[in-house]
Amino acid sequence: MSEPNSEFQKLRHMKQYLNELKVLVGRDVERSELMPPDVTQAIVEKARTKPRRPARTQNIPFTEKSSAQFRRFIDALNSVSRDGVYIWTPRAVTCGLLPPVPLVNIRFDFDFALIPEEILTFTSVDLEDSLILDLENNGEPRIELEVTGPKWAEIVY
Repeated sequence: MSEPNSEFQKLRHMKQYLNELKVLVGRDVERSELMPPDVTQAIVEKARTKPRRPARTQNIPFTEKSSAQFRRFIDALNSVSRDGVYIWTPRAVTCGLLPPVPLVNIRFDFDFALIPEEILTFTSVDLEDSLILDLENNGEPRIELEVTGPKWAEIVY
């Protein structure tokens, strides 16, 4: 049974979360599509048991995520992990994960303000590989890309 406070948090954040997902997947997302809290929590717990894998980082201008080079990078990540990815925004645990979507279907042309907390993570279904977009704005919007995992960390941007 859910805690009353967690239900309140879920209701409080749901509209923003569904909008984030809509922008990222390029279609309306319904609340009914989201995984239930117990399933989402089980995925979180399983992810915590995974060892931290080697990481590769790259700092790029925010606008570069719309470039052909970035698209080739995403295509390369997808080519070694075709089962889709979980989208982790700061509201995913509270509201429920969207079932995996193909990484190549993610719309990376989102506005900087979409994620106020400035962090967005995509994790392979097996939870072995991840792509973290750490958004930063110190005068010029930038993204620190962190790629981890046995397959994805081998792919150079």
